[in-house]
Amino acid sequence: MEKIKQRNLIFLSFVIVVICVFVYFKSLGYDFVWDDLIYILNNPHLKDWAMAKDFFFNGMPTFKDSVHYRPITMSFMLLQYKLFLKDAIYYRIFSLILHLLCSIWIFLILQKATKKTVPSFWGALIFSVHPALVDAVAWISGFVEPLCGIFLFASFFFLIKFCENFNRKFFYLSFPLYFISIFVKEMALTFFLIFWLYAYFFVEKDKFKKLLPYLISYIIPAFIYISLRISILPKPYGQTSDFIYQIYYPILHYAYFVSYIFNPFSIKLIKYEVDLTGSINYLFLGVFIILFLFSIAIIAFLFRKRKTLLFAFLYFLITLIPVVGFIAPINIFGRYLYIPILGVLIIFTEFIDYLSSKKVFLAYGILVFIVLFFSFFTYQRLDYFKDNFTYFKRASEESNKNDAAYVHLAKHYQDMGDLEKAKEVLNRCIDIKGKFQSKCYSMLALVFLSESKFDEAEKALSISHILDHKNDEVFYGYGRFFLEKGDFERAYDFLNQAISLNPDDPLYFYTMTQLFIFKKDYETALLYAKKALSLSEDNVDSLNLMGIIYAEMKNYEMAKTYFKKALKMAPQDDFIKKNIERLESIYKK
Repeated sequence: MEKIKQRNLIFLSFVIVVICVFVYFKSLGYDFVWDDLIYILNNPHLKDWAMAKDFFFNGMPTFKDSVHYRPITMSFMLLQYKLFLKDAIYYRIFSLILHLLCSIWIFLILQKATKKTVPSFWGALIFSVHPALVDAVAWISGFVEPLCGIFLFASFFFLIKFCENFNRKFFYLSFPLYFISIFVKEMALTFFLIFWLYAYFFVEKDKFKKLLPYLISYIIPAFIYISLRISILPKPYGQTSDFIYQIYYPILHYAYFVSYIFNPFSIKLIKYEVDLTGSINYLFLGVFIILFLFSIAIIAFLFRKRKTLLFAFLYFLITLIPVVGFIAPINIFGRYLYIPILGVLIIFTEFIDYLSSKKVFLAYGILVFIVLFFSFFTYQRLDYFKDNFTYFKRASEESNKNDAAYVHLAKHYQDMGDLEKAKEVLNRCIDIKGKFQSKCYSMLALVFLSESKFDEAEKALSISHILDHKNDEVFYGYGRFFLEKGDFERAYDFLNQAISLNPDDPLYFYTMTQLFIFKKDYETALLYAKKALSLSEDNVDSLNLMGIIYAEMKNYEMAKTYFKKALKMAPQDDFIKKNIERLESIYKK
């Protein structure tokens, strides 16, 4: 009988894998998107194994103002980069494999928690194709969610096994997995409470006392993580100025997350929180908060005799705590549901079991419809992650408050040569008056420089500098401005300030290279060009500049090498072809 049951679990797991792969398969050919460029393609900390120690002792150095401490996540990114380099398909396969494994863990946990195999299968299948979780799988940098899930779900499963038979080998498996999960993503911190709750609800009182020392030990990883986080990254996550908003925002976020689970039409790539300060009635806020708390009390009362349902409800509330904005307003992403959704799936599994016992055909009809419905939405949403332009165009269409999307979209239009469209998008971004307003003005200045509109460019840079005097892009803009004007000394001063503020941007070193080429100081130009290439190895423009510098220095073999590298990266680039032709004409002479 046990063998038959095990065979059923293996078969149903296989079905989950096949359906999930079918839904996600087309996304494997998609490109790097959004933060993938920062985290992976242009991340200087992924170039050398020696950098790994920085992840543990300097936090997450990809961002200079980082508030995240995720050393194991960054170590996995380093491993991925060393294995896959810049081939997006392998990163995507890796993310999909993680998601498949998480789906199987969900299946096993549901089966253990509810003792119902077939309803648990449907719950896990819905998890595998749920449209709210698309960005955790189809967005390469979103792999942190399934990576955390792998360790956290496995830890929870072994904890359940430990509670069942008190076999300490399961504790010795669960504890280190939980320890690792916290250092993958801080969202796992709340799980020691989940372990306690599970044991409290489902273990007999006399056995619970024996388990208590083991349960208390789960606080140790959380304590170690928090201590390291505070000492290594003392920067706080942020805070709101008004206490009542620290209550209101989480309630609103809970409502959004619930709608994401049950209503795919409500899912956004990024849900930006509306700034309600000074524009909302405090009486309304108070009533809203009371109604929310009253709703929780009612649900808890209704579930009081159904331990599984009450546990699942509390699981959902607790695991969402890190991402609902108790500390500060936070943007909402569907992938934040990756771990909390298990609570809803437990409730769903119990509901399906009850319904199938009454009306089996109705139950399975509903299940097939839900799976098909969610699979269709997921399949459609995958296209949002096809490439950067598609992603940011869609993100800007979904929310007119998404200034980050406008910035990236404008950059794409600028690179495509559509300067009018770039200006239109940047002006929209400026009207939002968000945190990217200074950046938008500095980008607008660069567009004006491309059109040789120096007065407009100088005005835009001046406004940008007033809004944020530490914006490195303002100094870069002024550097470009004076470079275009032929004032090399002032251009150098501003570019140097930009580099001092942000030494990891290859564009600043590239522009400095251009400056010294104009000055015919090829030795210095070569130094800056090499630095630009070290920050972005496959940058075609930097490779081409290296070729130009070596050609001017009469080192034609090296010039030819770099021109060929550049042409390999951009085989249709006529400028590079002309440089090679000039070089060949020199050889003939």
